[in-house]
Amino acid sequence: MIYDLASSYGSTSHNGRVRSVYNDKTPERSVWEELAWAILEQAVDDLAVFARWGIVTPKGKCLPWPHDVKRRIKWTWKGPQYFWHRVPRTIASSHGPHDHSQLCAWFMSDEAQQLCDWIGCKLPAREIFFSTLKHHGGISK
Repeated sequence: MIYDLASSYGSTSHNGRVRSVYNDKTPERSVWEELAWAILEQAVDDLAVFARWGIVTPKGKCLPWPHDVKRRIKWTWKGPQYFWHRVPRTIASSHGPHDHSQLCAWFMSDEAQQLCDWIGCKLPAREIFFSTLKHHGGISK
């Protein structure tokens, strides 16, 4: 153990300045592994935002997507006609009314578990899903 620490730390001189260096023999992650980790992290972040908004309950149920109602005008030969238009809100860069249900379905699928197995994640995908909802979605009865 001491030999490992002694061999991985050292010093070097560059332009008369002494600076410490670190040499680690562990292999670097591949780009595909880093991409898979980024996908999983983004999915957990989006799920946490959906849970904080309250459209995914702590039990995993998906509620309807929130909408804003805006007044629109349409000009016809009779004159202006007004009508109400429902516009879905933008939550975590998601515009669609089914994005949260698709994310929940992905976490429950075998593909999410396979991704977790490929990158060496210690937790199963379902446990990640329910622990994220537990911490960000409020109290479950």
